[in-house]
Amino acid sequence: MVRMLQVSTLALALSAVACKKSAPEPAMLSAAPTSPVQAAVPAHVADVQRLMENFRRVSFDLDSSTLNAQTKRVLDENAGILQRRTDVKIEVQGHCDERGTTDYNLALGQRRAEAVLKYLTARGVP
Repeated sequence: MVRMLQVSTLALALSAVACKKSAPEPAMLSAAPTSPVQAAVPAHVADVQRLMENFRRVSFDLDSSTLNAQTKRVLDENAGILQRRTDVKIEVQGHCDERGTTDYNLALGQRRAEAVLKYLTARGVP
């Protein structure tokens, strides 16, 4: 009987040791409220950002590369900015929607970009 009690006690002790300990509850971290970080922006970058806010995109009529009256007004405003800021270089790109074929849209986009470039050049934009 003593032997049986020793074996039972040993089995109970081993089972207690072999049990997986429950993982401790993870600590809850609460972040202190912070204000947004304002990165220092170099003066020339801020200047270009202000310039871009005033610079506007133009739109074309469907399936057209002809400059309409509204487009010309916007380009006149943009030309004024570019005439004052000869240090700024722009890239003119023509875009289309997905209705035509890829080749057709590439050609239409090219004609649109060329129309804008020709108009700006005629307005004295270098």
